[in-house]
Amino acid sequence: MPRSIATTRTASGNRFLARNLTGCLGFNGTSSFVEFGVGNFIFERTDTFSCFAWVFIQSLGAGASGHIFGKRSNLGTTRGWQMRYDANLNKFVVVLSNDTAGGNVINVSSSKAIPIGTWVHLGFTYSGSSAASGITMYMNGVSMSNIVNNDTLSATIASISTPTFGSRNKLDQFFKGFITETVVTNSIMSSTEITNLCYKGILPASLYAVYNFTEGSGTSLADSSGNSRTGTITSGTWATSGPFAIRTASVTRTQIS
Repeated sequence: MPRSIATTRTASGNRFLARNLTGCLGFNGTSSFVEFGVGNFIFERTDTFSCFAWVFIQSLGAGASGHIFGKRSNLGTTRGWQMRYDANLNKFVVVLSNDTAGGNVINVSSSKAIPIGTWVHLGFTYSGSSAASGITMYMNGVSMSNIVNNDTLSATIASISTPTFGSRNKLDQFFKGFITETVVTNSIMSSTEITNLCYKGILPASLYAVYNFTEGSGTSLADSSGNSRTGTITSGTWATSGPFAIRTASVTRTQIS
């Protein structure tokens, strides 16, 4: 029987039934990740880009961080960019870093707590301003105000680290839960594009990479944008049974009372 795996309510109070997502990959919180070639996802602090994903976050334990997606080193300057879940704050966090230890970094967290144990659509847009004000965070298609933790970026964020789902640079901040339908663009997605992506699954313009997580088996994650940014899976589990299984293919999201 068809089922939805994500429902949400807009700021105006209208509740929507989410279309069924078409696949997802489980991350165990200790050793799972998806990696990409180091030549991919190199964004500079002056570039515009956006990143959105459906995630199902499971408990990480007090003080833990779960890397959702990005290209950021865990060594030395921790240079790069990432979006992650911070269990200590129970918030969504976006980081653009040249040198965290040296204070050359943008770090913003969401004003709202992130629900655990349910599907949620998270992401951000970045204007290329080299300022925290250039980051806009979204949850379930609605923008959130940012809490600015650091706003001192003035040098490159281009990193030679490995781009990854589920773990920062394959070495720490292991994510525990499920990820699906991830879109990266080299543009600032409009609010209409973000709403359409979240509620209708309509892809935006200026696609950089798209991951539908529909494979269901194997160790490769295909990029359906046409840009051939294929990922390699380590210790991930395709959800083919149990509460996280996808029961049906696309069903259009419709408004319900």
